[in-house]
Amino acid sequence: MPNNLPSVSSYFATALSNKLGTEISTAKINSLLTNDSQKNLNYEILYKFLESSVEEFILVNNGNPLVDDFRQKILNKLSGVLNILMSKNNNE
Repeated sequence: MPNNLPSVSSYFATALSNKLGTEISTAKINSLLTNDSQKNLNYEILYKFLESSVEEFILVNNGNPLVDDFRQKILNKLSGVLNILMSKNNNE
């Protein structure tokens, strides 16, 4: 992976700063992850926002070859995990 890419926390700090119109430091983003009791909830909330954005992107751009390829890649990657989860449920 190229090492000229920004870190995830740096990227989100910049994106949030631009969206909110105020400066948000990387330290503030990292502070969301320091409290163990809230860490899982923060991850779940962020995941749900990401999940809904990806779903909307795929539905709005249905028929676009790039989006169709993106959707297929996601389904291919998730199918292995789903097979593992379903086989565990069947064994119990």
